[in-house]
Amino acid sequence: MRVNIDLSRIHQDDTIIVANNRQVLAIKRSISEQRGVTKLPNICSYTAWLEKFWQQQNTEHNLRLLSQSELRLLFTKIIKSGPVAQPDIVIEELIKCYHLCKSYFIEIENLANYSNTCNLFVRWIRKLEKTKKERNYIDSTDLYSQIYLLVKKIAKTKRFFIYGFKKTTPEQRNLFDALECETISPLARSNSPKSFSFPDSETEIQAIAEWAKELSTNKPNHQIGIVVPNISESQFAVKRIFDQVFDSSLLETKNKPYNISLGSPLLQYPLIQHLLNTLALSGQIIKNRIDHQLLIHVITSPYITGAQKESNNRSLQVNRILATKRESSSFKRITNLARNCGQFVDVMDEIKQLKLQQKLSHEDWLVIFNQILFIWGFSTDRELTSDEFQSLKKFQQESLILNKISDDLNKASFDDAINTLQSHLGSVVFQAQSGTANIHILGALEAEGLSFDGAWVSNMTSSFLPGNIKIPLFIPTKVCAEYGLPSSSFEIIRDDANATIEALNNLSSSLVYSYAKSNNEKEQLPTPYFSFDEYQLKQRKVTNSRELIAIEDYQAPCIEDHEIKEGVSTLQDQMSCAFKGFSKRLNLEKFDTPHIGFNRLEQGNLIHKVLETFYTEIKSKESLLELSSSELDGLLERHIDSAINNKSTLRFQKLEKIRIKKILHDYFELEKQRDGYEVIETESTTEVSINNLSFKIRLDRIDRLPNGNKLIIDYKTGKAEISQMTGKHIRQAQLPIYALTNSVNGVAFAKINATRCEYLAITNDESALPVKKTTVPKWEDQLVEWESILNSASYDFQNGVATVLPEKNACEYC
Repeated sequence: MRVNIDLSRIHQDDTIIVANNRQVLAIKRSISEQRGVTKLPNICSYTAWLEKFWQQQNTEHNLRLLSQSELRLLFTKIIKSGPVAQPDIVIEELIKCYHLCKSYFIEIENLANYSNTCNLFVRWIRKLEKTKKERNYIDSTDLYSQIYLLVKKIAKTKRFFIYGFKKTTPEQRNLFDALECETISPLARSNSPKSFSFPDSETEIQAIAEWAKELSTNKPNHQIGIVVPNISESQFAVKRIFDQVFDSSLLETKNKPYNISLGSPLLQYPLIQHLLNTLALSGQIIKNRIDHQLLIHVITSPYITGAQKESNNRSLQVNRILATKRESSSFKRITNLARNCGQFVDVMDEIKQLKLQQKLSHEDWLVIFNQILFIWGFSTDRELTSDEFQSLKKFQQESLILNKISDDLNKASFDDAINTLQSHLGSVVFQAQSGTANIHILGALEAEGLSFDGAWVSNMTSSFLPGNIKIPLFIPTKVCAEYGLPSSSFEIIRDDANATIEALNNLSSSLVYSYAKSNNEKEQLPTPYFSFDEYQLKQRKVTNSRELIAIEDYQAPCIEDHEIKEGVSTLQDQMSCAFKGFSKRLNLEKFDTPHIGFNRLEQGNLIHKVLETFYTEIKSKESLLELSSSELDGLLERHIDSAINNKSTLRFQKLEKIRIKKILHDYFELEKQRDGYEVIETESTTEVSINNLSFKIRLDRIDRLPNGNKLIIDYKTGKAEISQMTGKHIRQAQLPIYALTNSVNGVAFAKINATRCEYLAITNDESALPVKKTTVPKWEDQLVEWESILNSASYDFQNGVATVLPEKNACEYC
């Protein structure tokens, strides 16, 4: 960035007052390029010069100058004393009107009689002025009145120049006259701008980015200016498209090949959002009611202590939180859920020990906020990027606002103090420091007075030039016209548009204007000051996609430990889909689907538990038959009560007791039809080995029959079919595995549910159970088949066979 002005008459003792800080940098660069290493004149923006001059005169320091942020917070306090809709918008208008009145010498008291809105504005300003007087405050709008008479009295021993002001306010004109300022005008520039139209704004930005990239590549020393009048609305689209064209999405701001003048609210930066979430969660920990969504944001934050070391466990913790299907929980419940995240729980415990008062001053809350962030080890778990470091440093500076305005605000609660800080951060616009990029993307006002080797001005619509009449909320139309406020009449808009075009034409001798016919599917009209030709879009090269290469990757390393857990389900998965069997080696944690009351698994477990304890007392058919109906009822109720105790709510317990009792009565009727049996084991665990793969299995029940044969029974409270134990893919392998590794004479499913109770069996004695006459495999043949299939599955699992070839219904989600 440079300026196109004659610098030969500027001396090092001169002062140049400019319209904005970007012009300060541009003039300094231009002088340095023309003169080399030399002492620079005093160059500063109008606001900076006012403040600097006032500070030199305010030697007694009896007045304190409020920052714009402090002024905003004072206005926030003032308007919140009464009901105001959309306070943020009102505050913006309030500050704008306050500045306009001061800079155009409008008597604010005279506005009171125009309307109720104006009267309200006057009352608010009175409250502000009263606070300022009581506390010896002034704000930037008071600087003129503080220094004007002094400026008139000082001897004009040094020269003053002004540059970059399209139109000065009455306040500026008076001060510049008092300083006897000379105006520096841009040098005349001859150019023939091109003007293009585009179908939509995305296409327009894409073409600009490609133009900038091509120009920068061919002429890397050129300074390129891109003016986007609606930059505040389109900055995210501009960043996205430029990053796509320059392939710079992953680069930090300082390394990007372009820089954008407009920043974003500090509140929107990820690190700041994580920081505020951490503070908010700490307050909830102390209050013992933790919001789950907030907890998930914090526990997955990369900025708190242990984020890297416990990253896997913290990710699993998110699933546990979601599985509770609750919106919030107590501190104790959360620490139980997070028991595998030791560092996180330790920090929560330390936060819980903090004793906070209900209300404190804002400066006291700032101390506590810093203490909380220290406990969390915020931003210490890893090295911050440049952008992160700058945003954190900016936060540390801006958080001092709580210190500065502490005397002006009432004592506040923890949440109120965070809200005050959050509101302030939302009003602070921040941009991470950019690098030495030669492509500059600016708004229209920022670009005026600058000079580039090549420039493109976009969004040349009628809403930009000439623009529309805009009347401030708190200043009447009549007053706006009388004092000539910006955009308050057609004549002012016309003159301003002509001045803007003159300034834009001076940007570069190589200049392009453009506009888009639509933006976000809304039609736009071109400015009437230019005629636009249709832009010839470049034909995109169509590249044929490369042929996909199939890579066979189904072989995992052989297992080292031949003793495994969940052996039955592992072999079942290996048979249904080899990759699913391999996934058992990953030790993936399972989570229950959230539910109300008892789910199917819990209902089945309850029946298993009741039958386990029931058959420790009633060990034979004879014992069962000896029980009277009332005795059976009483015994059954006792075992149900023991199994269901402390499970779910009392209401659900009551309903489940009724359900279980009815089902088991039906099952016991089936049991009475058997020839005879003796229960010799219930819920027993035994170790088995299938082709050298060892694991434990748990059996529901083993019966001894009258002829001495042993029969294994597996309770099934859901669907059960003989086919689940037979065929190439054994879906229920527990009984076959036991049958192969122990001396038994048959296996059976005891189907026990509300639909029906029945036995489904494969035995060497067809009369062993009351079953339907169906075709079932012979016991000896079935043993041979089971051995072959299970040994093969065990071999494949041990040798890492992980082919993705599932049978039907093998996988739930893939």
